[in-house]
Amino acid sequence: MRLTFLEQSRVPIARSADAAEACLGSDEASALVDLGESMGARIASWHGARAVQIHQFVGAVRVGDLHVEILPKIDGLDGPEAIRRSLLAMLANTQDLEVRESEAAGFLESAEPFICVLARLYCRRLFEAVRFGLRQEYVGHDELLPILRGKVHWPSQARRQSSQRLEFRCLFDERAADTPLNRTLKAALLAAESMLEGATVTSAAIELRHLLLDVSDACPPREVVARLRTDRMSRRLAPLLALAKLILGNRSPDLGRDTTGDRRSYAVVWDMNVLFEEYVGRVCQDVLEPKGLDVDLQEAGSLHLAEEAETRRWTFLLKPDILVRKGRSPLVVADTKWKRLDPQKADLGVSGEDVYQVLAYAHRYATDSAVLIYPHHPAVGRPGPQRDFVIQGGGAAPVVVRVMTVDLARLERVPGQVEQAVGA
Repeated sequence: MRLTFLEQSRVPIARSADAAEACLGSDEASALVDLGESMGARIASWHGARAVQIHQFVGAVRVGDLHVEILPKIDGLDGPEAIRRSLLAMLANTQDLEVRESEAAGFLESAEPFICVLARLYCRRLFEAVRFGLRQEYVGHDELLPILRGKVHWPSQARRQSSQRLEFRCLFDERAADTPLNRTLKAALLAAESMLEGATVTSAAIELRHLLLDVSDACPPREVVARLRTDRMSRRLAPLLALAKLILGNRSPDLGRDTTGDRRSYAVVWDMNVLFEEYVGRVCQDVLEPKGLDVDLQEAGSLHLAEEAETRRWTFLLKPDILVRKGRSPLVVADTKWKRLDPQKADLGVSGEDVYQVLAYAHRYATDSAVLIYPHHPAVGRPGPQRDFVIQGGGAAPVVVRVMTVDLARLERVPGQVEQAVGA
């Protein structure tokens, strides 16, 4: 059974899961809560005895035979199909999926749960890669053979001669397709098949398992998958590897899988706060960097707010979501907030904590412009800049804090809205 819910919604508990009533059975609800806790994502929590509260995570979760799709709340879109298209477009941008023009219609217009769309896309891409030829590497072997091959390990061979066995301990290299990269790609294929279960499994997925018979089913350890990179000989596989890591839950810390290793239970989820931040940051880079500006996202260019008086050590690390620079000179700091504004209030319901945060960024980076970016909803008015608040700083220059919204219901307009509010 497949159910679709919105993030931050409350789901009632009934005797059994029911798609028509949009409810969960008590066993499925318990499994959903426990699965999130086991992977550290806290997908849902109990809200009394008769309901569970879905948190800000979006994505796909499977517990037993139940497939749950969690979609974001995006104002201005009606029905799961429209929300699913917007979510897929955001994922294609932030997860480096490189959806081709020929695939865009099928990718964005599908009525299937979005995880099935990603799984089918992966199967198509993997089939293309396998037809081109699997990447082979030299794998070291240490075996006992009745004939000489490679070089002999003489210390152990001398000990073996006393037993008069007609075998040689040989050390040699042999090209093989059973490499960490190919094992990762196959593990993602097996995961994609479980995601497609309940839908029509494509013949390509079945054929791919036969084409990959020489590759082990065992997925490399999580830390090995996280470190996997392509080189100049396998650069064509970079988008495929990114999609494989996404399906396996290794693409970012917000993704995860059940720690039991059971393929029938998984969670591939994103914290909507982080996904919104990454999407807006990528759009800022796409819009502003061609204009000669540098855009640093959260991990780059971080400074500390204060210096401890006695030890002279820096404390309170600052990581603005977006920092716009001209060369080495900061121009604008920006922070994204996955919150809903309140147009009934003079300050739009912007919390003091959010303002204090960007003021600290503006002070430390010595800029007089800061931007708070929120998702748009029609009650606010038109998307884009909403309010400018001038914060006086005594003898220092005032800081202008701009509040803006971006319209996730019409992603094609987001670049213009970002350019108007941040680039200006």
